[in-house]
Amino acid sequence: MGASGWRDAACESARNLSMILKRFNALEGLTTEEVRLLVALGPGSFVLASTIGTINVGLPAVQDEFDISLSALKWVSIMGSIMMASMSLCFGRLGDILGRKRIYKLGILFYAVFSGLAGISFSFESLMFFRVFTALGVAMSLPLGIAIAAGGARPERRGQVIGLLASFTAAGMLAGPSLGGFALDIAGWRGIFFANLGLAGVCFLLQQVLLKGYDERRNQPFDFPGAVLLLMSYPAVLVGLSLGPGEGWTAPVTIAAFAFGGIGLLVFAAWELKYPQPLFRFKFFRSLSFCVAMFTLVIASFVQQPMALFTPIYLQRVLDVTPITVGFLMMALPISTFIAGPIGGRLSDRNDPRVIAAAGMFITFLSVLAYSQLGTTTPVLFILVPLVLLGIGGGLFRPANQVAVFAGVTAAEYGSLSGMLQSMGALAGTLGTTITVAISDARSTSSTDSVAFAEAQAFTFTALLPLLFISVFVSLIGRTPRPKQEPATATAEPSASPGG
Repeated sequence: MGASGWRDAACESARNLSMILKRFNALEGLTTEEVRLLVALGPGSFVLASTIGTINVGLPAVQDEFDISLSALKWVSIMGSIMMASMSLCFGRLGDILGRKRIYKLGILFYAVFSGLAGISFSFESLMFFRVFTALGVAMSLPLGIAIAAGGARPERRGQVIGLLASFTAAGMLAGPSLGGFALDIAGWRGIFFANLGLAGVCFLLQQVLLKGYDERRNQPFDFPGAVLLLMSYPAVLVGLSLGPGEGWTAPVTIAAFAFGGIGLLVFAAWELKYPQPLFRFKFFRSLSFCVAMFTLVIASFVQQPMALFTPIYLQRVLDVTPITVGFLMMALPISTFIAGPIGGRLSDRNDPRVIAAAGMFITFLSVLAYSQLGTTTPVLFILVPLVLLGIGGGLFRPANQVAVFAGVTAAEYGSLSGMLQSMGALAGTLGTTITVAISDARSTSSTDSVAFAEAQAFTFTALLPLLFISVFVSLIGRTPRPKQEPATATAEPSASPGG
C-alpha cells in the first residue's frame, strides 16, 4: 500500500471513530480540530495504557522459557512504572522546548520498534534491555498526550477533551488483559510484543496524518544536571519501595536504595530551586489552587492503586473466586471510569471544577468505605459496589483536577506540568501500595488465613478514610484561576526566576 493508500485508510478510520463518538453525543460542541485531535491521540492513549495488562498476562510464559525467579520476573512489569515516574519530568520539559508533538510521535515510534525487538529476544537480559526502551517510549508519549490535548482544546472545552482522552486510557486498561490473552493464545508471549508493535505502528501512521505540524522550538536550555540527579535518585527510591516488602525494610539493600535516593532527591530539589529553567517547577506551588489540586491528586493515586492490587487477592484468597471471574469483576473499574470520564469533563467545563473534583473525591471516599466493610461472608457481587464507585469517582475527579491545574499555567509550560502530574501520580501510587501492604502485613496474624487477611484489609482501608474525608473539603479551597493566555506563536522566552 502506497503513502496515499495509508493516508486514505487512516482518514477513513478516523471518520468511523468520529461517527461512533458522535452517536453517543460525546463530541457535542467540539470543533472539527478538537475532534481530529482526539482521534489522533485517543488510540495512542489506548495502546499505551493497555501495555501493562497485555504484558502481565504473558509473564508466566516468559518465566517458563527463560527459567528465571519470580523476583527477577517482576522487573519486566514494574520497569514501566519506574521509567514513567523517573522520565516524565524530563520528556515533559523536552516537549516544551523541542515541540510536544515531535516528542510524542517519537515516543510512539520507540514503543513500536522496541516492542518488535522484545518479541525476538534471545535471552531474559535482552528482553529486559528492549523492555527499558519500550517503557521509555511510554514515558515520552503518555504525559505529552495530555499536554497536546490541553493545548489544542479551547479553555471552555478543555475538560470535555481531557475527559474523553481519559476514557480512551480507561478502555486501554480494560482491554489490555484480553488483548494479551488473545495474542498469547495465538503466538505465545512473543505474540504479545508483536501485537503491541502492530497496534503502535497503526497509531503512528494515524498521527502522521492527523496530528499535523509541530510545536515551534523554544530557545531555552534543558536542565541536564537536574535530569542526571533525578535519574540517579528517583528510581532508587522506587526500587527501595519495591524491595522493602520482599527483602525487608531493614535489609542493607533496601536501606542503601533509600539512602541513595533520598540524598539524591534533596540535592535535586536544591538545584531546581536555583536553576532558571528547571525540570520541576516549584513556582507552580506558589498558587494555592495548584497546591490543592496536587494534594488531592496524590491522595487519589495513593488510594486507587492499592485497591486495584488488594481486590484480586481478596476475591481469590477469601471468597475463593476463580481467576477468570476475577478478571470479569475487575472490568467494572475501567468500564465505570470510561463512562464517567467524559461526564466529569463536560461538568468541569460548565461548573466550578473544584466542586466536581470534590464530588469525585467524595464518591472515592464512599468507595473505600464500602471496601472496608468487606469480610469473609460478603457476597461476591458486592465487590462491584466499591469498584464502580471508585471508577466513577476517578472519572469525575481527574478531568476536573486537570482543568484546574492547566488553567493556572501558560500553554508553553503544559509539557512540564503534565510530566509533574504523571510523575507525582506514579510515586503516590507506588507509595500507597507499599504503605497499605506494610500495614496489612503488620496487622495480619497469618499470611495464609483468609479471616486474618480480610480483617487486616478492613483495618488498612478504614485507616485511609480520614485522609479521603479531609481531601473532599481540601478540594474546595481556593478558586480556579482563569486560563492564562500567551501569544499564538512560541518565541524565545525570557529567563525565569530561580525555581521557575
